[in-house]
Amino acid sequence: MKKILGFSLIGLLFFVFSADADVLYLRNGTSVEGDIVFQERDFVTIKVGGRMQQYVTDTIRFIEKDGEYIYLDEEKDQPEVGVELESASPSDAGESFESLALLDELIQLMGIREKIESQLDKALSRLPLEQRGIVEEAIDINEIVEKTKSVYEKYYSIKELKELVEFYRSETGQKLLNVTENFSRDVMGVMAEYLRSKLYAN
Repeated sequence: MKKILGFSLIGLLFFVFSADADVLYLRNGTSVEGDIVFQERDFVTIKVGGRMQQYVTDTIRFIEKDGEYIYLDEEKDQPEVGVELESASPSDAGESFESLALLDELIQLMGIREKIESQLDKALSRLPLEQRGIVEEAIDINEIVEKTKSVYEKYYSIKELKELVEFYRSETGQKLLNVTENFSRDVMGVMAEYLRSKLYAN
């Protein structure tokens, strides 16, 4: 029953989260998400979309695996084959984790939690009443909010996150958030009216 409900809910939601993926954070600022299948002194092999890819360890800054951050310190020797890499807390991983405080504030300023809750409520409302409680027990809003942080980190640098926070602190930034839904609806209305005037003229 839970499996059926899970498929129903996923079909209704507009986003999907991958809970078990490993992530390589590269020194060039990009990241690679997949499943790490082999790790040696000089390289890491990761399976991405069914294909194997290899990355030299010198190009990797740190790894996210099983909910932990493994920091590859350029000042330390790389571990020998079969030796577990040093596990580091976010505060030990340098400026990459400076973004966490910024993300917390940005999520609050943008009302991300409220938007997620709204989307979930809409999705749950489409389920039969007797099934909603079961699905609600399986969902943790806090976990979803945490997962959204990795999306922001994927696309924005720390400098850009700071600029976003400053913008959304401003009156203009808050106004943008408040009017976006109505603004988008009005733009669609203008487009629809334009098309009607062109397609059904005379």
